[in-house]
Amino acid sequence: MKRLLLVAIAAFGMSVSSCTMMNYGMKRQENYVHFDRTDLDLSAQFSAEGKSVKIFMIDWSRLFAPGHHPDGYFTKNGGVPIIGSPSADCASREALHKIIKDHPDYDFIIYPRYEEKVSGFWPFFSISTAKVTARLAKIK
Repeated sequence: MKRLLLVAIAAFGMSVSSCTMMNYGMKRQENYVHFDRTDLDLSAQFSAEGKSVKIFMIDWSRLFAPGHHPDGYFTKNGGVPIIGSPSADCASREALHKIIKDHPDYDFIIYPRYEEKVSGFWPFFSISTAKVTARLAKIK
């Protein structure tokens, strides 16, 4: 009898506590905005540098820093509107963040160029440095 009660409680517990995963998103992103060059005010080229130190493939300084995403200064696509190719490296994203933070009157970054250097003994210790050069743009 005790065994039957225990099995019934376990079955009830497993039926009540299930794992649910929901994913919402667009299947195809088709919202394009077409700009003419006369619609934008372009800046001169700006540069910034970023640095990332990883121990056991984890950047511990950014992992526990308040206000920062665990994957860097912002999300994987950069968090800053970029026309061109965003970088996947934390040091490059930090440099992009510095450029847009130093020039808050601009809206987005246009075609950044990345110079990345990684040194150290991967996967135990690595230092990534990046220099990003890009033009900024704002909508008139």
